[in-house]
Amino acid sequence: MLYNFCYTIKIRTVQTNRDRGCLRSKDRPFSRRKELSFLELSEYRILDLLPEPALLLREGAPYYANDAARRLLQELPPAEEGALPEPLAGLARRTEPFLQPDLTLETRTWSVQGIPGPDGMLLLLRPETAGLEPQLLGRISDSLRPPLSSLLSASTLLTGHVDEGGDVLLSTLNQQLFRLMRMAGNLSAARETLGSEGSFSPILADLPALCRKLTEAVNDVLCPHRAPVIFSSQRQQLVTMADVDLLSRMLLNLLSNALKASPEDAAVALTLDVRGDQAVLTVRDTGPGLPTDLLAEVFSPCTRTLRLDAPGQGLGLGLPLARAIALRHGGSLLLECPRTGGTAVTVSLPIRRERGPFLTDRRLDEPYGDFSRILVELSDILPPSRFTPQDVE
Repeated sequence: MLYNFCYTIKIRTVQTNRDRGCLRSKDRPFSRRKELSFLELSEYRILDLLPEPALLLREGAPYYANDAARRLLQELPPAEEGALPEPLAGLARRTEPFLQPDLTLETRTWSVQGIPGPDGMLLLLRPETAGLEPQLLGRISDSLRPPLSSLLSASTLLTGHVDEGGDVLLSTLNQQLFRLMRMAGNLSAARETLGSEGSFSPILADLPALCRKLTEAVNDVLCPHRAPVIFSSQRQQLVTMADVDLLSRMLLNLLSNALKASPEDAAVALTLDVRGDQAVLTVRDTGPGLPTDLLAEVFSPCTRTLRLDAPGQGLGLGLPLARAIALRHGGSLLLECPRTGGTAVTVSLPIRRERGPFLTDRRLDEPYGDFSRILVELSDILPPSRFTPQDVE
């Protein structure tokens, strides 16, 4: 855990002198490795060693704040005595491990990680950093496309000129090419969504219809290889302004991560709820969940120490892209890891019914031309047998 410290400190021990009937204390220095409780972290003031704000909460109320947290709280609008100012107060009510990126406090943006323990909830705040240069990612994507296009053309020309054993090799080749196509697509999307001047084309869209269509397309590709994605919605219709291409990419990235984390016979759930003026999309898997002490890394583009993709299968851009797309819509993203296992990613989007063009029956495959967008986005999950020349065509 994050609170496993190797430390050398002095503590005061209290011993009872039975003969004198009084208490006697003395200093006892020691040096050893020990897993400390949250209360011990505050008692020994170890949290003060952290340069970034750390808050220990008990029953939702602040119990201890390190020096950096006290300075931050002094800058925020005052709250009632014994309470946290919003929006920290909303996070304090949670009981499961979570990560909330892009939380704005005054003029700064923070990533807030919540770590529950038997004696309270520890909130760790880290300032958001810019990460990789989006234009660099875009240039890498542009460099990949010409050789990738040549390889795809060569694979197509080989079709019909190989025997049955060659078809198996072609299927494997096609799968790897689709994985490269997915990487190039995510790199290109990173240039658009992680940058400050990316395109954003919202139209009026029916979110339940979009999610239903996307789920059906995913399940057509998944079955019979693995359990389907299950979609449920509070509303039969919910019209709001949204960039449909960006939302589709976000949902496919989240579903891909969830499917990779879940056993093949376990279904992944996509739900759509309405909370006040927010449309709330949640993708939930049944995998082992993420280690709490590595939770904060998942939103760093191209993180190498922790990626939801297996080695060689991804760039770690899925969650950063999903977060950026939610922000582009004026929404937010929250990642939770329940103690019972699994991971839940919740995207909250403001419901806006402005005047604008309405979503028509457009194909989900548009970003990849003649190739199936679903096959591309799920190429890390599906077996090579799903990429035969007939499937690809």
